Amino acid sequence: MSGQFADLRVTRSVAGLFNVSVNGSSVLSIADSASLNTTFSGPNNIIYFFIDDFQTLLNYPPEAGSGRITFIEVSSDLSAVPLPAALPLFATGLGALGLLGWRRKRKASLSA
Repeated sequence: MSGQFADLRVTRSVAGLFNVSVNGSSVLSIADSASLNTTFSGPNNIIYFFIDDFQTLLNYPPEAGSGRITFIEVSSDLSAVPLPAALPLFATGLGALGLLGWRRKRKASLSA
């Protein structure tokens, strides 16, 4: 596969299933329900995509390997948040807007 692009996808489900696939075929799958090994746990959840090690750099300067990246996307699994949970938040927001409108009208009628 040298010299050809590959689609590498790394996912982690809410249940803790960590999966790595290359060109749509799963090559690694790990169950990590305790979130010990497959979550970003560093300060500010920083992700480092490319870090050359100094040992390899001694043998292959100026970098450990060649290649290029055409696209990186970091996203969150939105299906993890149940949609019915949005309804109470939406209703609360509408209620607050209605209360503010009623208060503004009441203040205007009292001052007139």
